Amino acid sequence: EKMVFTEDEILLLINAIDIPLLKNFVMIGLYTGMRLAEILNLQWNDILLEDKIIKVLNKENHRTKTTKIRSIPISEKLYPVMLAMKNENKGTYIGEKYLFQSYTDRPFDKSFITTKFKSCVIKAGLPDHLHFHNLRHTFITQLLRKGISIYKVKVLAGHSSIKTTEGYAHLIVEDLRNAV
Repeated sequence: EKMVFTEDEILLLINAIDIPLLKNFVMIGLYTGMRLAEILNLQWNDILLEDKIIKVLNKENHRTKTTKIRSIPISEKLYPVMLAMKNENKGTYIGEKYLFQSYTDRPFDKSFITTKFKSCVIKAGLPDHLHFHNLRHTFITQLLRKGISIYKVKVLAGHSSIKTTEGYAHLIVEDLRNAV
């Protein structure tokens, strides 16, 4: 079952994160639906702030799950976060630098992010079965609930098959049941 964050849970989670870097990471996940590894491997030259686009690319050290590249528009809610990140990195805002890199100039380790994220979920008093990947489920589900075409959602999510995207439709059926 694909679990998603409710609006209230999102607020609780964001308020529980006291590490600015992690908060930015979560905001990118929430407003782009990008996979954890895709965010970890984002470099500044993948961010086209003027065009409000994030490019998800295959790289030497990382391949997207489907190996397909995609462009994700930066939403109005995410844009100020990205702009602030750029401004914080004024002197080091260079193409090859990762948005989230360790002191070794490499992307943070997945386990570092997942451990920190899980501690914030617990701190927020949220169910401990919620994981970072549930932000992706939340993004996809919210798009479908807003009536966005399943084909557009498929492209934004980077799914290789429409069948994968259709797996989220059962959540929407519950919304329809509640409406009736």
